[in-house]
Amino acid sequence: MFNISIHCDKTSGYKYYIDESSLLQKDLGRQWLLNSFNIGNLMLEGKTVANRIVLERIPGGVEYLPVVIEALKQNLELEVSYLPHHKREATKYRVKPFALKVHNQRWYLLVQFDGQSDLKVIALDRIMDVAITDIPFMLPLDFTPEDYFKDSVGIWVNEKVKPEKVVIRVYGKQCKYLRDLPLHPSQKEVSETEEYSEFQYQLSVTNELVRELTKMGGDIEVVRPQSLREKLTAYAYNIIKRNKIK
Repeated sequence: MFNISIHCDKTSGYKYYIDESSLLQKDLGRQWLLNSFNIGNLMLEGKTVANRIVLERIPGGVEYLPVVIEALKQNLELEVSYLPHHKREATKYRVKPFALKVHNQRWYLLVQFDGQSDLKVIALDRIMDVAITDIPFMLPLDFTPEDYFKDSVGIWVNEKVKPEKVVIRVYGKQCKYLRDLPLHPSQKEVSETEEYSEFQYQLSVTNELVRELTKMGGDIEVVRPQSLREKLTAYAYNIIKRNKIK
């Protein structure tokens, strides 16, 4: 199930070990499967305390995973009926599925719409229906999901925006949270004082990055670039404007 090789060392008292355990640590897919398996077992074993375990609600769309994964395996196009939030009726599309990604408890599918060259992301919980076709497609040889998403926070990628050095100053206890749960894999802590720490990233300045930064409230200050500082200020101003006390 997890593609793990367990070996036995007969020379040291028949001790068992996982072969290439370092590779397992780097394989996020297998780690995710293994953690899900462990959590499922623990939940079954702890039925008596099930009413004392609070879980997050996961939106729909997981029912389409078998069809989507099969299309990924065979490089076959999908026919989807998709209803984005800004429309009232679903539209049918034919898409080439490139990759799946989980973000904030939601499943997303990276696709290329028929007749288009750009890649786009659609949410599985906004799919009304999906069917696998018999139309094959060629995945670009140099494509990897890690490379595609590497310069962005979250799931939205703007290929027209080039990555740049981003430095944020984080105050108080928020520093500890950011160390435990990095905003992005490129995160580096470049300075530390009693009052704040500065973290550096290599990122594209997108609206999703701005939204992620606002989650830290008043504990964050953008040092560079100026464009991100201005976007964050405008975002905060709109919040103040809409919630002004009458």
